[in-house]
Amino acid sequence: MKADPGRAGQFRIIEAATAAIIIFVTIAAVNQFTRNPRLIMTGRSANLRSMAYNVLYRLADTSVLENTVGKGSRDWESDLKIVLDTLLPSTVYFNLTVYALQSPAEPLTFVVHNRKQISNCRSPDAFKQTPEISSATFLYVAHDSKMYVLRLQLAEGGVGE
Repeated sequence: MKADPGRAGQFRIIEAATAAIIIFVTIAAVNQFTRNPRLIMTGRSANLRSMAYNVLYRLADTSVLENTVGKGSRDWESDLKIVLDTLLPSTVYFNLTVYALQSPAEPLTFVVHNRKQISNCRSPDAFKQTPEISSATFLYVAHDSKMYVLRLQLAEGGVGE
């Protein structure tokens, strides 16, 4: 007795479908157990960047920048550090640099305006040791028409204490 040639073709189709399902399940399982660390880092970096812009906007919107940087009080750097300590989570390191426009003539030159560091890092290497650093740059014009550029760097805490 001979086997029906049509049945052999049906069996090959079932075999190919089963193999495709096994391959699909294997790929799905491998993707589930492995993760791309760069994608995770990018997500945190975007959150830090968004947080930095939100903090800078809030400083300008609530007149904190005008009362500290704009008026140039004697210890404005410490006042600004206290405000940043309050606004940012304790697990985030920050470093704020304020640049002032030196002269309105061409070419525009900005010089560092803060006399002391505005940061909550105990170690200067904290920003070198962490893999996640985000920064936001913010242009601020005070009521007396002086221009300042604020650069806020944020890093995930716990790495470079």
